[in-house]
Amino acid sequence: MPENQDLEPTENQNKTINLVPIEEDECYYASALDEVERRNFNFAAEVDGIDDEIALLRTEIKKILAGESDPAVLRALIQATNALERLLRTRYEISKDQRHTFRNAVSNVLQDAALTLGVKLGAEFIGKKIGR
Repeated sequence: MPENQDLEPTENQNKTINLVPIEEDECYYASALDEVERRNFNFAAEVDGIDDEIALLRTEIKKILAGESDPAVLRALIQATNALERLLRTRYEISKDQRHTFRNAVSNVLQDAALTLGVKLGAEFIGKKIGR
């Protein structure tokens, strides 16, 4: 494998991570990153949620309380975590139309299931009495 080729993590059956070559056009930032940064980038791209960031913040808070770290580090981590949280919220945001469509689909499934079980449900009953 050529040394300057980008690497991307993949998981095999044993849950170990292997690095396989990726093309530069698969990652917009690949040409601006060195090999170690590309590996870190690829690993970071596989992380979902902000659990790691919460743990990192807690670790940094403990260090500050013990006098082992500068509070400026915590402020920077909080800013980065807040930015990450906003990006994740945007990524997973469901539009009003999608919520309406989902609500209708769930209502239809419940109505069909109830009718299959021999229960007669009217629109008023579904809309008002199920929530009681």
